[in-house]
Amino acid sequence: MSLPASKHILIGGAALLVVLVLAVTQRRAIFNMMIAVDDATLANKNVQAFLKMIRIGEGTSDALGYQRIYGSRSGAQFVDFSDHPRRSVTAAGITSTAAGAYQILRGTWDELVSKYGFADFSPHSQDLAAVALLKRRGALLDVMEGRFDAAISKCAKEWASLPGSPYGQPTVKLADARSNYQRFGGVIA
Repeated sequence: MSLPASKHILIGGAALLVVLVLAVTQRRAIFNMMIAVDDATLANKNVQAFLKMIRIGEGTSDALGYQRIYGSRSGAQFVDFSDHPRRSVTAAGITSTAAGAYQILRGTWDELVSKYGFADFSPHSQDLAAVALLKRRGALLDVMEGRFDAAISKCAKEWASLPGSPYGQPTVKLADARSNYQRFGGVIA
């Protein structure tokens, strides 16, 4: 039994749509991989806004945020920026080595240093590391092009404070994250 011509067109059209969606997704993944982790990318206004939005959720948006140790909104900080502080801290029943403006874990930092050669844990290196994490999550192009919700979804497993994070820690509401992003100059496509 054969399908009527109109059914063939519908099935063919649906298959073409699937192919086009996959092609666009693949193109974005390839472009995301090609973006450099450098000062030019860091200077992108959407990247800057997204990083500031992350810092709000991570509790590191103040002047001492780049020195913040996990579990301390205002107390424990580190002063030596030569390397990740590598301190393991337990707070609220969670033990973590997260440190700095983006609460980067020791192991994550070591991976980034191996790949990108960061010389220290300075604020500039932390910012570039956050850009590298956006790239690793496949979200950097989304951020740069203003696809905010897609970027948030891809980064929720990287930063525990982002909406949709699976880690059981308090998260920022999506509307608040979006508002902060736009307040810092981010543009939503």
